[in-house]
Amino acid sequence: TEREPKNEEAWMALYHATRYHIMFTDEDYTPLTDIWKAMRKAVPDTYADYKLTYCHAQFVGLHDGEPEAQPDGMERIMQNMVKAIRMRPDEVNAYPDYVACLMKTGDRELLDDILKRWYDSGTYSASLLNYAYNEMIGLPDDAIIFTNGDADTYSKLILQGGKGLFAGVKVVCAPMLWSEHYRETVCRELGITACETPSGATEEEYDAWQERAELYIISQTGRPAYFGAGAKRQPSFADKLYSEGLVS
Repeated sequence: TEREPKNEEAWMALYHATRYHIMFTDEDYTPLTDIWKAMRKAVPDTYADYKLTYCHAQFVGLHDGEPEAQPDGMERIMQNMVKAIRMRPDEVNAYPDYVACLMKTGDRELLDDILKRWYDSGTYSASLLNYAYNEMIGLPDDAIIFTNGDADTYSKLILQGGKGLFAGVKVVCAPMLWSEHYRETVCRELGITACETPSGATEEEYDAWQERAELYIISQTGRPAYFGAGAKRQPSFADKLYSEGLVS
């Protein structure tokens, strides 16, 4: 970045290398924020700018005084991320971030296009896809399945968008319900009013909110609900669940 300050690939490599170093050393995120700010000055309104700003908002968050921290800031960040996706739809290493963003925006056509590209790339784990298939094969067409992370969420979405399977099943990544954009998109697609805004700062308070959100979605939709193998079983209904193949 010092020799070639306009090199987008260099900025992305520096940002992600620093991010992973911090993740595994528990160091302060200040150096990552400094890199992000320098990148924005060096290559504004580029793929690297749009993508890394979205990633920074997710990993580190935005602080008062930054333009992106304004009330409509996250909306603009996601709109710019969609621009980035359209700029480079075949950027395989970025597919996890692409899919996470499009799950929030609700752009189903673009999401399915990226999922199809991801499947066709042959880079996604066949074992995870096979496991997801075995989880979903016995579900009713109108089922809701709650998931808990990227592996058990993306694998199911790839089967839907990449292979055209299980189109009627709604995959809901429970921890992502914390995101206002994702929460509103999920509830809109299910035809119900958006559930309550998260409250509480502790892990226990958040878990209690997530439990209420899941119960709200189940009760308001009236659809059969299942939990994937990786999904958290909430205390109030854990003893009411029973296994059906690989789901409960």
